Amino acid sequence: MTTKTPLYGYCAEPQEFWVPLIEKAYAKLHGNYEILNEGQIGEALVDMTGGVAEKYDLSKPEIKAAVDSGQFWKDLKKSHTQGFLVVCENVVEDEDGRPVEGFGVKGIQFNRAQGIHKMADLPEISNLQLVFIRNPWGQSNGVWLGAFADEDEAWDDYKGLKERLDHSFRQDGNWWMRYEDWKANYNRVYVCKIFPSTWSQFSVASEWKGNTNGGPYPNLNVDKQKSQEEQKSPIDLDTCDRWFNNPQFRLSVTKRTQCIISLMQEDFNISKRPIIPVNFLVVRVKSKRDRLWEIERDDIVLEAAPGGSQTETRELTRTLWLTP
Repeated sequence: MTTKTPLYGYCAEPQEFWVPLIEKAYAKLHGNYEILNEGQIGEALVDMTGGVAEKYDLSKPEIKAAVDSGQFWKDLKKSHTQGFLVVCENVVEDEDGRPVEGFGVKGIQFNRAQGIHKMADLPEISNLQLVFIRNPWGQSNGVWLGAFADEDEAWDDYKGLKERLDHSFRQDGNWWMRYEDWKANYNRVYVCKIFPSTWSQFSVASEWKGNTNGGPYPNLNVDKQKSQEEQKSPIDLDTCDRWFNNPQFRLSVTKRTQCIISLMQEDFNISKRPIIPVNFLVVRVKSKRDRLWEIERDDIVLEAAPGGSQTETRELTRTLWLTP
């Protein structure tokens, strides 16, 4: 049986063919289509755009606190206004860490990436906050069934809102939902930052090899309340007293500057080198020496993987503000 319809991705405009071409090139780069199944959302966003991606786990205490206080909404809306790509999903796994197939009680499919296309802040309408979701998996792969879903009665309570949002009911897998419902139905957010020409970008190639493979800084994990024997975590035991041979880079700013640092490893499917747990520190430097030979804890501005909990991901990205 033959068909003229692409098996996987396709363009909304039937006369266009760029989506399947990009998909095929990406599959060819990695080996085959099967390798593209599942994988990491953040990595795909970076590969497709050339930007940098940050992942937010809404269940973590520090992120949950920002969500509850309303700060996360402000940050998310700012990212969207800046033209960054924002993706969300509801990650549900079994006790062995494998993705679970299924749907939430309100129709959201588990472990499926969906984009946030619009955000509406309507303080004059009962402080209503709405999020517009695009489900690339289509209408047959789970749609929102709660408040402000297409044909939902909530629209009748806000006359003229549908026209104000330029929304029409269609069977297209897109929907509006309240932010409070969004928080209850998603637990992961990925923000892919695509920078305008006004930003300065630098890419530096380096490696941990031979003498430069110095291991983690030995004092970051020390808890003075614990005995020396209790301190012997796997990371402590792997520590090398030549940590200062790790690659170091100096960055100077003349004014308060937002800085985004991304530590990226080679893609395993291309390089065949395994992804290893990594970490990086941002340290305020007081001397003019070319290298740091020791670090005071108070001088550490940021630790990418706090507490020495190195993370095994292809790319580790953090955002911070630097001052002169």
